[in-house]
Amino acid sequence: MLRKILNYSIILIIITFSFYSNEEINKKYLSEIFTYNKSYRCREMTHYFFISINEFYGNFLEIKLKYFNYFNQFSLECFSNNILPISSITLIPNYPLTLDNNLNLTFEAPNNIFINLHFVYIKNIDPDLNIFDILIRRNYTQISVVFYYSSLDFSISPDLNKTQAIFINLAYLKFSITCKYQENSSPLLFYKSIIDKLFLSGLSDTIIKRNLLGFERIDNFNIESDIKIANFDFYKISISSKMLYFQVFRNVIDIYLNGQLKFIYEKSFANFKKLRTLYINTNKDFNFLLENLKFFNFLNSNLNLSVDNTITIYFSYYKFPNEDICLFKEFPRNRFISLSPDVYGSKCTCLNFWLFNNYYYNEGMKLIEDYCSNPQDVETCNFTFLFEKCDFKLYDTISQQKTLLDYFYDSELLNLFVTILTPFVIFLGLITNLINIKILKYDLKIFGKQKDLMYQFMFYNSIINFLYCFIYIFHLLNVCISINGVYCLFISKSEMVQYYEILIVDFLGGILKVLSNILNSKWST
Repeated sequence: MLRKILNYSIILIIITFSFYSNEEINKKYLSEIFTYNKSYRCREMTHYFFISINEFYGNFLEIKLKYFNYFNQFSLECFSNNILPISSITLIPNYPLTLDNNLNLTFEAPNNIFINLHFVYIKNIDPDLNIFDILIRRNYTQISVVFYYSSLDFSISPDLNKTQAIFINLAYLKFSITCKYQENSSPLLFYKSIIDKLFLSGLSDTIIKRNLLGFERIDNFNIESDIKIANFDFYKISISSKMLYFQVFRNVIDIYLNGQLKFIYEKSFANFKKLRTLYINTNKDFNFLLENLKFFNFLNSNLNLSVDNTITIYFSYYKFPNEDICLFKEFPRNRFISLSPDVYGSKCTCLNFWLFNNYYYNEGMKLIEDYCSNPQDVETCNFTFLFEKCDFKLYDTISQQKTLLDYFYDSELLNLFVTILTPFVIFLGLITNLINIKILKYDLKIFGKQKDLMYQFMFYNSIINFLYCFIYIFHLLNVCISINGVYCLFISKSEMVQYYEILIVDFLGGILKVLSNILNSKWST
């Protein structure tokens, strides 16, 4: 049996190695194809670009460029060909750059409707940026742009009338969880933008990480932004009209709020005339519901009401228990606001029926029949009795259940505490071991006379501990307590720091700890 397992393991290793080798050979072969018999500039690019073929619904080229210092250091025309369309371009410079028109997205390849652009380490965006125009002219209809380890920083042009439209005809624009936001961002970044889906991830307002988005107010100038769907991923933030700036999100149809919320200011959604769906995927916090339902009063408050203006709101994972009917006592009536279960055909509670009845006069009965598998049960609900039983003190006794994000945040707090203490512990270790070395070598003079072997072990152990403490000082360069958080050095992402962590701190440090334990056991016995 053991022999069979060994044989299978050897075969698996051979297959894995051959797959890796073939992949490397293919990459080298592709690199030679796209540089052979081309300009000197193309041949010079071989050491910092990687190319592969994606076989998803056909063969497409995926290009990754790394280790460059500026965007005009390379040319995408080197990848021009008449066989394979280009589906993905990833750009990873050595350090943060300004995204400007030095990046030329010109290349010749077979027609394709979609392309994915991944930008890493972008420190700001030039106001005159127009690099996406060439893709639009080449009939790319599904352009996706994603930013990583970048900043949503944008400088305002002195003359607003010369503002350049940047994000035009994008199917997907995402600022990932690793991006840094500004609380006074310029809304002109989205001037005349046409975006199907906008994702803003990594928003947070905690001790560990304060990463909030807000827009400056600009009067007497129309942003003319056209964003269809806005998706926000966050942890413990407050939703305000500064974040949901009307000039930027005026045409939004669907808004997704994913994460834990502290508060929703009353007028955050007041002027969204085209808003039709609001998804609130948040924590099961009863106090949150108690304090944050006033924003309902400003939904559909300034429209000519009709069924076409209906705003549907979903609370994901919320079961609408009857005892929570007290929280919704002031829910606006006859406003075409539907607070519905997130699954059609759900078994509805009396709270569901109450909310549907508030929809718009008798129109609510149609929603009950559409959403509820038990519409006949509405007759059994005694709403007067349920409201008479209201006691808001009960909600104070209900403890909030911690989520995985809460536990992760607690671990980050502990990590921060350890990181703060580490320099003091290291400094103490260096001083005490230096004192030991001085006493053992110069005061007791253990090498000048025939001394007990125990003192020599203590001396060598102090040297080893001193070296380990000195090595561990630079471990702090590799510590990142939440990206864009209270402590996360840019150098922590560098290969040099990673090699130091692996070879010096982990490997050499591990050897030193083993030697220290051996010497400890020797002189303690």
